[in-house]
Amino acid sequence: MVVNTHSLNMLEFQHKMSNASSLPYNGKTVEEVRRKHRLRFGVIPDPLNPPHHYGVSTPVSTNFPTDEDLVLTKKLEDLLFSFNLFENEEQRTLREVVLGELNVIVNDWVRDISMKKGLSEQLAQDAGAKIFTFGSYRLGVNNPGADIDTLCVVPKHVTRDEFFDSLQEILVNHPDVTDLAAVPDAYVPVMKMYFKGIQIDLLCATLSLPMIPEELDLLDDRSCDLKNLDDKSVLSLNGCRVTDQILRLVPCIGNFRLTLRCIKKWAGVRGVYSNVVGFLGGVAWAMLTARICQLYPNASPSKLVTRFFRIFTQWNWPVPILLTEVDTSGVLGRKVWNPQMNVKDRTHLMPIITPAYPSMNSTYNVSRSTMRIMQEEFKRGEQITIDIEAGKKKWEDLFEPNNFFSRYKAYLKIQCHAENEADHLKWAGFVEAKVRFLILKLEHTQKIEYGHPNPKMFDFSTDPYYSSYFIGLCFEKETRQVDLTPAVLEFTRALHDWPSKKDTMLAEVSYVKRSQLPNYVFPDGVPPKRRRRRRSSQPAKETEEKSENTEIGDKHPNNNGSDNEEKVQGENEGEDHGASKGEEGDNKVEEKSEKQEKEKDTADPMDTEKQEGEEVNEKSGFF
Repeated sequence: MVVNTHSLNMLEFQHKMSNASSLPYNGKTVEEVRRKHRLRFGVIPDPLNPPHHYGVSTPVSTNFPTDEDLVLTKKLEDLLFSFNLFENEEQRTLREVVLGELNVIVNDWVRDISMKKGLSEQLAQDAGAKIFTFGSYRLGVNNPGADIDTLCVVPKHVTRDEFFDSLQEILVNHPDVTDLAAVPDAYVPVMKMYFKGIQIDLLCATLSLPMIPEELDLLDDRSCDLKNLDDKSVLSLNGCRVTDQILRLVPCIGNFRLTLRCIKKWAGVRGVYSNVVGFLGGVAWAMLTARICQLYPNASPSKLVTRFFRIFTQWNWPVPILLTEVDTSGVLGRKVWNPQMNVKDRTHLMPIITPAYPSMNSTYNVSRSTMRIMQEEFKRGEQITIDIEAGKKKWEDLFEPNNFFSRYKAYLKIQCHAENEADHLKWAGFVEAKVRFLILKLEHTQKIEYGHPNPKMFDFSTDPYYSSYFIGLCFEKETRQVDLTPAVLEFTRALHDWPSKKDTMLAEVSYVKRSQLPNYVFPDGVPPKRRRRRRSSQPAKETEEKSENTEIGDKHPNNNGSDNEEKVQGENEGEDHGASKGEEGDNKVEEKSEKQEKEKDTADPMDTEKQEGEEVNEKSGFF
């Protein structure tokens, strides 16, 4: 029998709590911290979460928090509050008002559509519509200023075309709606807007029902009738169904939420929060956190965070993360994640499977490169949390930013430009979506160990329609020659062949050394000072550095790569040493015969690791 918080006898639990010591924390005893913990994090049985077995396996531990666990949890919570991760009452009220007004608008719209199609006034009034939320807002972990993911559920006689036609017109003319942008041809069609200053992403799902009941449960497969829905409606419903199922599958929602806030903040500052470029998105981080809550149902958030890093440092990928069993019966006729039946599913590196039917892998974008980086971050997190429990470090150490721009000596810079805001948003989004394909091409390039994409898009302050992305390059040890031209050419062709591309949408790919990185990538626009190294007794002759860019515009790059040739010079801690220059158009990277002294940097344990292939990064000539 699985023991969880909600099945415990409260008298027994309170007796355990009464044995607390009187260790002070900010003027409060541990007993006061425990009392607040019981009220805040849901140790008292929650009627929305009746006792049942959580997850696909028995818990690793059902131990309750110790005094030290609760003190660490309070310190963690205080730190997260200092990061401004929690909304105040006024901000929460405004979101509720916006959702209420949006619900009225869509109900009036459905009534008007119904009457135009010949329904009586009463039937039109009863047809109804309903707004559901999902994502971080539904999970209760949204930050101030974050968007609200919403879903508009409508009856069968209202179409998606009408959603993007008449409803869009109503919203465009609404005085409280600004910056509305519709993307009807997206993989999941969406309308984006600001309503009273709150960013809203609005999806639409048409159910096979004549009217939408007020008590509709989206997790009820019979009510939703998934078998008879179109694919776009199933995809639109999936976000709400997954979010609601996650909340039903965690033992203690309060503990889950605080832990997830911590993990999301950590993933953001460490640069591993982006489904688009190949890391994990919000729903994947939520499912990883939920799995830890299932394995440690009675643990405090501080303990859940430490166990999060311990478990996933040791996890035997590609063994999947499952919150519940996958329904592979096929009764409803939808394709689900099933590596035994689907060959493509066997290639997934870090499968994290959504818990609602039809189950899907939320991490199919993960590559060997991004998986390696996340595993390194898990190891770093494990060591820091061990030190936190031992009193050697503080929670602040866990959230130290990832020094991406000092970790590598060679980078690829991808720049994109458009002539107006609308085109720039579309073009920059498309380029970002293709970055992971460039990573895959680099992984198949000889002598490249991995490529590290930075998920942040950098904007130029002088030109609002000019953005750039960066990829850190790590070469294999003792690499003497590498040719990146094929990988870059395939990437640029993919950009050029986009059907929606305009002649004014431009992009270029260039190689930059660490010393050549633009100032706008550094905090406050100031690059960090580097320690100068003692010069070699026989310094190499300094040479002028030349760099040409692979550009995409009106001209399609030709196949022989003549428009994509670059000379790239390496870096030697404050001085550029020349390397032998080959013939024009040479596509080789040549390594110096003389080995360079390793750079010493103690800023971050992960960032001080010697990157194999540093010698290559200090040489000239590729493309």
